[in-house]
Amino acid sequence: MEEKEGVQVIDSNTQPDEVKEKSPGTVEPFILSTEERPLEELFQNIVNWRDVGYNCNVDSNKNIIKPLTLFRSGRLDDASTADLNVLTEKYNIKCIIDLRSETEGRMGDDLVNTFPAAVIREQLSRHHHHRHHDDDTKEEEVSRHHRVHRKKSIVADRVSYFINFAGTSFRYHAVWKPLTFRQKAETLYLYGTGKKAEAVTFIGKNVIQPHGLIGLNKNFVDYCGSEIVSALKLMSHPKAWPMLVHCTQGKDRTGLVIALALSLCGVSDDAIALDYARSQEGLNRQRHIMIEEMRKTGLEPEFSDATAEVIRMTFEYIRKNYKSIPDYLKDNGLTNTDIEAIRRNLLHPDQTT
Repeated sequence: MEEKEGVQVIDSNTQPDEVKEKSPGTVEPFILSTEERPLEELFQNIVNWRDVGYNCNVDSNKNIIKPLTLFRSGRLDDASTADLNVLTEKYNIKCIIDLRSETEGRMGDDLVNTFPAAVIREQLSRHHHHRHHDDDTKEEEVSRHHRVHRKKSIVADRVSYFINFAGTSFRYHAVWKPLTFRQKAETLYLYGTGKKAEAVTFIGKNVIQPHGLIGLNKNFVDYCGSEIVSALKLMSHPKAWPMLVHCTQGKDRTGLVIALALSLCGVSDDAIALDYARSQEGLNRQRHIMIEEMRKTGLEPEFSDATAEVIRMTFEYIRKNYKSIPDYLKDNGLTNTDIEAIRRNLLHPDQTT
């Protein structure tokens, strides 16, 4: 471990007892070593960052989406002051959409706090305290409320919108309802006896893992439509740009929202798939961490991947079951006016003249 300008520079070999304390119980600021930064020339601690419009235009070999307008990344929790300055001064981000769940990323115990473990835990906690989850109507009713929270951003003079992408409907229909009666009983026993990590692993292994990453995305489509539309409606506001969309890794939830926005703008499936798959490389430096988090959630390493096949098959599923992508989004509350506004905000001038 080395030191630089009053901060500690750490890498994957840094041991806990090597991290120096500024004062008892207070750790000095630290950043990743240069060779382990996701984009060393740009950010210190923000992963999977990219300019969606720039890449789309390169992939399509023509100007379709405005560059320097729509960005995507992993979480900003670990962003350094220098990172936040880049977001503010270089990219002038005005709106941040955070698609994570209520407890995702919170520290304080030894359980996995990232998706999908955090979502499973939220469902278990809710069921443990409210034993009436077999009422679909109540679940759908709850899911319509408190969907978008507006909050002052950690980036100066910017606004963040928090959308619990995998909300009540997803947690109930994709996490709890598929369990058999016996599996529900076993899960509640584990959770009620303090074995919360084992309960999370049990659900991950028995509910999410069998359907794979594509099955997870199909559940996103079926049970997260209102949340997806909430994010897209924010994209219809002319003063919300430039905009950054992120979740934890910026891979699955962010990937689907961005893919649907691009599709509304007429971007080809091929170009959308190329953007989606860039997360595979964008997360390479922390793949080992993601794989370990998946293992603790009862999932195989494939859940840390982002392949073009996933978004292609997700689009195929939407078109087969909902006629078309616009029809699917309209069924969940997006209007023609919203779509026109999104296109107006995102389309390159070459496409509007």
